[in-house]
Amino acid sequence: MNKIWLSCIPPITHTLMRKSLPILLGVVASIAVLFLWYQLSVQEQLNIAALTRSEATTIEINLSHELTNRIRALQRMAKRWENSNGTPRELWEKDADTYINDFYGYRAIEYIDPSYHVSWIVPLAGNEAAQNLDLSQEPRRQITLKIAQELRQPIVTGTISLVQGGKGFLVSVPLFVGDRFDGFILGVFQFPVLFEGILPISKGYKIQIYDRNQLIYSQGSSSLSNLKQTSVFQAYGVNWQIEVYPNLALLAETKSLLPNVVLVAGLISAWLLAIVVYLVQLSYHRIRKFKQTNRQLKWEINQRKEIETALAISQSRFAGILDIASDAIISIDENYIITLFNQGAERIFGYKSQEILGKPLSLLLPERFAKSHENYVQNYSRTSGETRQMAERGEIFGRRKDGTEFPAEASISKLNINGEMIFTTFLRDITDRKRSEIELRQAKEEAEAANLAKSIFLANMSHELRTPLNIILGFTQVMERDRLLTPNQREDLETIRRSGDHLLSLINDILDLSKIETGHYTLEETAFDLIALLHSLKSMLSERASSKKLQLIFDISPKVPQFIITDAQKLRQILLNLLSNAIKFTNQGSVILQVTETTTIIPSSSTRLQFQVKDTGVGIATEELETIFDAFVQAQAGKESVNGTGLGLTISRKLLELIGGEISVRSTLGQGSTFTFTLPVTITNAINIEPEQNDRPIIGIVSDRPQPRILVVDDRKENRLLLVKLLLRSGFVVREAGNGQEAIQLWQEWQPDLIFMDIRMPILDGCEATRQIRAMETEPTTIIIALSAQASEGDRLLALNAGCNYYISKPFQEKTLFITMKEYLGVEYIYAEPKLTVKQQPDSSVSLVNQFTEYDPKLLYLLKKEWFTEMENSAVCGDDVAIRKLIDQIPPDLSKLAIYLTKLVDNYQFEQIIESLSTLSASN
Repeated sequence: MNKIWLSCIPPITHTLMRKSLPILLGVVASIAVLFLWYQLSVQEQLNIAALTRSEATTIEINLSHELTNRIRALQRMAKRWENSNGTPRELWEKDADTYINDFYGYRAIEYIDPSYHVSWIVPLAGNEAAQNLDLSQEPRRQITLKIAQELRQPIVTGTISLVQGGKGFLVSVPLFVGDRFDGFILGVFQFPVLFEGILPISKGYKIQIYDRNQLIYSQGSSSLSNLKQTSVFQAYGVNWQIEVYPNLALLAETKSLLPNVVLVAGLISAWLLAIVVYLVQLSYHRIRKFKQTNRQLKWEINQRKEIETALAISQSRFAGILDIASDAIISIDENYIITLFNQGAERIFGYKSQEILGKPLSLLLPERFAKSHENYVQNYSRTSGETRQMAERGEIFGRRKDGTEFPAEASISKLNINGEMIFTTFLRDITDRKRSEIELRQAKEEAEAANLAKSIFLANMSHELRTPLNIILGFTQVMERDRLLTPNQREDLETIRRSGDHLLSLINDILDLSKIETGHYTLEETAFDLIALLHSLKSMLSERASSKKLQLIFDISPKVPQFIITDAQKLRQILLNLLSNAIKFTNQGSVILQVTETTTIIPSSSTRLQFQVKDTGVGIATEELETIFDAFVQAQAGKESVNGTGLGLTISRKLLELIGGEISVRSTLGQGSTFTFTLPVTITNAINIEPEQNDRPIIGIVSDRPQPRILVVDDRKENRLLLVKLLLRSGFVVREAGNGQEAIQLWQEWQPDLIFMDIRMPILDGCEATRQIRAMETEPTTIIIALSAQASEGDRLLALNAGCNYYISKPFQEKTLFITMKEYLGVEYIYAEPKLTVKQQPDSSVSLVNQFTEYDPKLLYLLKKEWFTEMENSAVCGDDVAIRKLIDQIPPDLSKLAIYLTKLVDNYQFEQIIESLSTLSASN
């Protein structure tokens, strides 16, 4: 029919059509290219609009989330107020300051009393204009507050002018304790501060926020208004309109060259096509055209065969992967019919592929999850095609052939094949993992329970040991002030005090180790004089070293800074542990402390110091070096010593870890040991260095003011007696109470200046008594010092939160008690004249030696030669325990000699003991 139709066309018209065909094709192709270019340009504009819309939505979500967080922070403060029956101002301001630091955007947090006056403001700086502001005189704010009070829920105002300046809004949260109305917590927000903290600076958009056609915030440079996207934020009565405009920078960034490339390339291709057609028409060699077409067909056939072969190979590989995969791989169609079920799925579910293919997916799901799974797949089919985890909708469970369920994790993907949607799931049985997680959680809970039990045991043990120890050490200090004591009695008291201090040291070592292990040991960095600390240690230890004829050398590099900031007490404890061990286990030679500066840390005010303690002692065996820092573990030399708990090195290492340091040891058995540790410090100057305290005994108070009234509260009579005696002898007026209830009654009648309050008491404990006193005070004028044998951080915080001004652990030192009273009461003390040390009393020692040389030689014969030899050897080794045993062997007729030697060994003056023995030996 085409031939008949063509035969009807005149030859001239047919020739004209043939010649004009290339031009027509070029025009049509050009129109198609222009249409495609227009579509790409429109798509580009749509993409920019989508980005802008997404930005507007993100801003709306951020505003909702951040504003909700801030309002909930204010609600938490209100809840704490309700639970605590009102919050003290200091604690309230601390909470408010914490929220202001944690959540940027607050201009201030204010407490409004029930009469609508602004009472408390945090921070006060910059908000002075709101102090004592009467909101009842401002109708708009008063209405908002009344609505919040009546509804008992937070209310957000519209845009207002803040008294601090600028525009913003207020969040009012009413305070109720039961049905009692206590006022409001008022959050003050200034628009620029809030929005600049919440919204990141966007270089691609201009952002404007309106409140009822009033512009309240703007960010960004010039933009195109025709691409504006608008979002409305509505929450808590707020109605803000968010307008986002793409700016020129975003347009330049998202601008694609593709439309222009398509336009140019398309037009060129169109007219090239026209030229080709024209050239083809000029060709009159039809045979060549047929051959060319034939070759093209053969090539296409070969290409198709190669593609089919490659596809078959690919399918074989895919099938092999499916078979060896341990996870289940399952595919379903749009009707939830299973189309793929690999061997991993067979192992997990118990079905053979022949049993399950063509069956609904619900066979593999628990009935309660079947419907929700279908909804999830439907929603996923309408989203973009990325793979996603299915666990985001909650826990996933599968059902095996035998009906048992198991937990699983799965991911799902989709593929559109010829218009049909195929969903594929990769699923893994996580039964074993869930079981391990449960076992791990149970083990963690058991460990935490054990740790809590240990902490409770140590706390109780500390309280039970410290209570009698407080009485022993306290009355020792009281009796030492008695001027009528004989030298023997003072010697006995000194022995009791030393033994009590040693027991207290052991208790503190165990508690320190427990605190470090449980993370309750805190870092207390202060500025101090490092050189002075080292000199004090040398003065303390030099006598012990010289008594063993050891050289104690402190080699301090000139580059070591004098004034530093770190935890001085912990550094002192570490050095004292290491140096004491070195002297203890060194019988001859020297003990050297080297201090150097290793590296300077950026900033330049920080540096790292290295401390090396070297000795020429007995050394440590190689096999013992690995465990030398473990708790209660001692080297062989330590086991042979009768003193020590094996905690010194453990505590030293843990303290160093706490302050950021490291410790190591090198040792050769029989030659000595070197302990090296480094720690970071901050260099400072000499200001703010606290002076040393006066150690002279206090015998009274300066009487230029009324005598301070002190109330002692303790359920144990002996504890009260100790404090009463100490205070009465120093000139204070003292009364005592046996429990918190008696303390409140005496406080009301007597109005003491200071109360020493025990924490654990029957009837009414110290914390509750303190709270009741603080509640009855119009102003907190009475100083309350907590006294407790608990000695734990939690007990200290409990006392301070109850209203105590300070906390002292039992047993306490007398000077700690008086220093605290001086700080809080401002009293000045009268001190006793300083006593001369043993080194400052050579004449008495010489006179005693002279008395021994005047003994009847027959009395000296009572001491055997072996006794002199053992005594001299013990003095050379610095073994004070062995010396005391030998002193016990001295006959009663030589009691003065025993007293004299006891004084020397108490002060570690082993060299004078050796000289005295030489004198006695010569006279014998």
